[in-house]
Amino acid sequence: MTGPAPISERARILSNYGRLAVTFASGLLIIRLLGGIDADMLAAYLLIVAITGFAQIGKIVLQESAVPILGASWAGPPTRAADAVATVRRAAVLAALIGGLGFAAFTMFAGPGLGEIASGPLRIAMACAAIQLVASSLATPALYGLLVSGRVIAFNLALTAERLAELGAILLVVWLVTDPDPNTGLVAFYVVATIIYCAVQALVVLAGRKTSPQHQESSSVGSGHPDLALLRNLVGYNLLIVVGFLLHLRLGTLAATFAYGPAGTLALGMAFLMMAYTRQATMGLVIGLDASISRMRHAAEASRLLRQSTYLQAVFAAFPLVGLWLLAEPLLQIWLGPALLGGDVRVELIAWAVRLLIVGAYARAVSEPWMKLLNGRGAVGDYAPALFFGALLNAGVLGAVLFWQPSLGMAIAMITSAFSAIHLVVHLWVLPRAVARRLGGTAGRLWGIAIAPLALASALAVMCLWLPGSAQWIYVPVAMVLMAAMMHPAVRAGFVDKA
Repeated sequence: MTGPAPISERARILSNYGRLAVTFASGLLIIRLLGGIDADMLAAYLLIVAITGFAQIGKIVLQESAVPILGASWAGPPTRAADAVATVRRAAVLAALIGGLGFAAFTMFAGPGLGEIASGPLRIAMACAAIQLVASSLATPALYGLLVSGRVIAFNLALTAERLAELGAILLVVWLVTDPDPNTGLVAFYVVATIIYCAVQALVVLAGRKTSPQHQESSSVGSGHPDLALLRNLVGYNLLIVVGFLLHLRLGTLAATFAYGPAGTLALGMAFLMMAYTRQATMGLVIGLDASISRMRHAAEASRLLRQSTYLQAVFAAFPLVGLWLLAEPLLQIWLGPALLGGDVRVELIAWAVRLLIVGAYARAVSEPWMKLLNGRGAVGDYAPALFFGALLNAGVLGAVLFWQPSLGMAIAMITSAFSAIHLVVHLWVLPRAVARRLGGTAGRLWGIAIAPLALASALAVMCLWLPGSAQWIYVPVAMVLMAAMMHPAVRAGFVDKA
């Protein structure tokens, strides 16, 4: 089919990092501003974030399944591309329905409210989040049509606008509502954010229809259509993956809320959020990688791109995550601000939770190129069952916490330690072996590329531990110099070619 040529890998990566920088900064500001209004308002936001994670199962499965379907049709005739888009559109309607029903089921968490947040305002906020989820689900075919067709800059602009909707909403609340109480502030924040967010989704759909040659009317897509058969196969495995990740990332916050109230929500929710923001900041190399791989027809070409991506991902993940491990407590103090630090928030507890999570976060981050390769080649079944089994083990630990209900500190230690241990096994043992079977070679080559930057960053952090207090911040400039050195073509070629 015809259409603009996909942008270069360098342009894709730069576009990704531009978007991630904006969304990372926006996320930090949103938490600071919400916490500045009220700690319970922030706790309600973290609870809704966790609930949204489960309610958007259908949307995430759709996103993961859409890339190989649309990517496989990209080089085909226009009618095949149109049929692929029609298939994804039908799935988007189902994803929107699942999202709406999911939020309806989770209204039980509104109960009597959360701290100072009454049940009525909490339900209104949940309803607004549900509307956002339905709108973004319906816009997914247009959004991922941009990604697969190589319009990564437009794709990243859309995701950036989604994130800025929340930032714009909280800024309006802070500026226009004089001394808002938590309930009024929560409702105003979610109503304004939803209006902006839905407007963004409408623009995404219009842009997709106007600019992408794939967005045209298709022929009838019957039950035996190859795209539907591929979708059904991918959905099964992607559902295991999505549920697995949600059991790891979201269930812990819900369990802590149920067992310990707002204190549990803030402690574990903030730890997971800080870890997630830092990990997401390292994702610029792999966003769109599965779309690039889905267009590749030769294993050697994919293998070369995979080795390069693994090395770059390891460099960009190791130094920030190890830095977060070293400087977790002072970073939290800066992030949360005096309004939260003066309350019941225990910064030292959140800091240790972050440190325990970082081990698993690095395993997840460095394995992202491997998952993207398998996803892009329609081979999610190579690792999905192992990931889901690991998530079930994690859920078992959460069940033990709910049954035993130890102290909050012990509960967080159990939850975060299980998270990291399971991620080490699944992401650094199972995944590289699956990739090696798919492309040839050995898992040891990928391990060597993945571990070298981590070893260097860890050595630097250990040396900084001997320095007093604020002197440990020397890690940041030294780490930046080392990252730049490891990005030098000669150094990079030495690691990648040797592997």
